[in-house]
Amino acid sequence: MKSRTAPSGPAATPPLWHSLASDAVFATLSSSPAGLSDTEAARRLADVGANEFAVTPVTPWWRVLLRQFISPLIAILLVAAIVSLLQEHYVDSVAIMLILAINAALGFVQESKAERDVRALQSFSAPYCRVVRDGTERVLPGRDLVPGDVVLLESGERVPADLRLFASNALQVDESMLTGESFAATKHTDPLAENVVDADKTNVAFSGTFVGSGRGRGVVIATGADTALGEINTLIQVPSTQTPLQLLTRSLERRIGAAVLGALVFIFIAGIGLGHDAATLFRTAVALAVATIPESLPIVLTVALSVGVSRMAKRNAIIRILPAVETLGSTNVIGSDKTGTLTENQLTVERVWTTAGLLNIVSDDDDGGTKDPTLVRAVLRAGALTNEATLSAEEGNDEYSGDAVDAAMAKVAVDRGSITVRERTAPAVAHQPYEPQLRYSQTIHADEHGRRILYVKGSPEAILAASAAVAQEGGDGPLDESLIHAANVEMGAEGLRVIATGSRVVGDDERLVLPLPPPSGLTFLGLEGMTDPPRDGVAEAIRRCQQAGITVKMITGDHPVTATAIAERLGLASGKQALTGAEMTGLDDHMLSARLAETNVAARVSPEDKLRIVRVLQSTGQIVAVTGDGV
Repeated sequence: MKSRTAPSGPAATPPLWHSLASDAVFATLSSSPAGLSDTEAARRLADVGANEFAVTPVTPWWRVLLRQFISPLIAILLVAAIVSLLQEHYVDSVAIMLILAINAALGFVQESKAERDVRALQSFSAPYCRVVRDGTERVLPGRDLVPGDVVLLESGERVPADLRLFASNALQVDESMLTGESFAATKHTDPLAENVVDADKTNVAFSGTFVGSGRGRGVVIATGADTALGEINTLIQVPSTQTPLQLLTRSLERRIGAAVLGALVFIFIAGIGLGHDAATLFRTAVALAVATIPESLPIVLTVALSVGVSRMAKRNAIIRILPAVETLGSTNVIGSDKTGTLTENQLTVERVWTTAGLLNIVSDDDDGGTKDPTLVRAVLRAGALTNEATLSAEEGNDEYSGDAVDAAMAKVAVDRGSITVRERTAPAVAHQPYEPQLRYSQTIHADEHGRRILYVKGSPEAILAASAAVAQEGGDGPLDESLIHAANVEMGAEGLRVIATGSRVVGDDERLVLPLPPPSGLTFLGLEGMTDPPRDGVAEAIRRCQQAGITVKMITGDHPVTATAIAERLGLASGKQALTGAEMTGLDDHMLSARLAETNVAARVSPEDKLRIVRVLQSTGQIVAVTGDGV
């Protein structure tokens, strides 16, 4: 995806904001950490426009109604109806008009139902945001943001524009709507290499994404249509194309219309030549036109497609444009997003490794935790106690909110009985949240005997560095780093995100210091491997599509390793390496078509890449359906 544009000035190559240091970004934007002045902000707003998306105007109702009469067959019938009316053949005229009215009404209603799906992106704009103007924090409508504004971010807020971050405190942003990544992106402020794609721009917060945790400050580098989300909005603001059925029907109508019109002209001229009067010939021509033209064709098609819509509605599939029913029946390639479409878009712990072995807790023969070994319970308990996820306040709702990793670890520990809800929510003696630069979080809790226990979770490398022993069935044993590294690599190869846990007893004479010092002397407990699992029934649906001759391709912005692992579980693996956005830049359309023929997985691709994939497939004669927010 191309870089966003600068706020004003002569046309030039846009700056690569992610590759610039914070000072250089402010200098380029003529701004500072104290923000813009109100006068300058007003000038820029007049220059670049409001921070909102341009949307294709709504088609007037009368134009939608007139479109129902744009057809050679309809035109001939209209002429026939008018001629019949002028000749005072009222029954014939009313019958023709009635058929035309029913057909137009059905078409008008269906087109009206299809109104404005593309406007859904407008809901991603932040109505209000916190900015710094003249060194003072204030709340402004999101549409009033301009390049150079300083925006404040904190947990639970939606990012109002594309921001180059210059301050970050454990900031994590959910970018799944743009990248397909199930995991929140950890943000920092350091410059990056110039050739980094949007999914890897960890010093940029993109418009429309959600702040999952932490705080940050960023300077606006793009607003409205210049943002990453704005470019996606521009891509979909195009006139809808005709479906294969519509193309076939239009072609048939033109051929029938031309044949009928030619025959009528011939009969009229021949009749005049034979001495018949014009009035008789007009009535004859109308009768022949009505008899010859399949005036019921449009209404029969509409009724037949409406039946298809009703049947699909019973299967929870909503069709808003009637011809799409036939197009679905002609589809031979389905391009699907991964996150939230093929998968649940909810991190789930699937594997737990300890020195006693690897436990698959999503297998069919899993007992739900009733027979979990002590080592497994210790791993799950540590992950749930070093945790900031909160349980839903709704009665009967056992879902957790907050950081996706925290939520997954809390849920699995409670569900499997390794810890109770009361124990998990008990106040901690001390707590240090997850810090991206440290790669761990730590908490001290008092157990039922009054002992203070330090629990730590984080990257396997960070926990290993702080460990002096490893938990074994008979007690603590010597630390075997090679064994732990091998388990970490094995789980990572399956597309799992791996989190390690450790603990130690805090001595009675050990003075508590806040903030907590770096952990040391830990007992390495084990590893938890988590992923965004496939949705129920998806694998079976893919198998049935393949049996019907339909090729299913995963098109996602997620990491290739993760995408490939999910594809294998869904039966999409083709044995070839996943196509990536970086690879696509070096392929022309012919080469891309050949590459798509050998793989069913496209990963780390941008919205523009996804659109190009669909168009290349269509250029080879494929009927392509796409599904999922990320597509």
